[in-house]
Amino acid sequence: MAAGAETVSDQDKLFYCDTCSMLFLSEGDARAHESLSGHSTVQPAVAQA
Repeated sequence: MAAGAETVSDQDKLFYCDTCSMLFLSEGDARAHESLSGHSTVQPAVAQA
């Protein structure tokens, strides 16, 4: 595997803010939203293809 390559499961982690109905593609984005807005984000179940 190439350096820096992510596994499929790493790419499929999505975070959702129930309050804003916004979806975040990375934990960093979700945590930044939490700290700026005071909302809490949750990681929904990952759909298996």
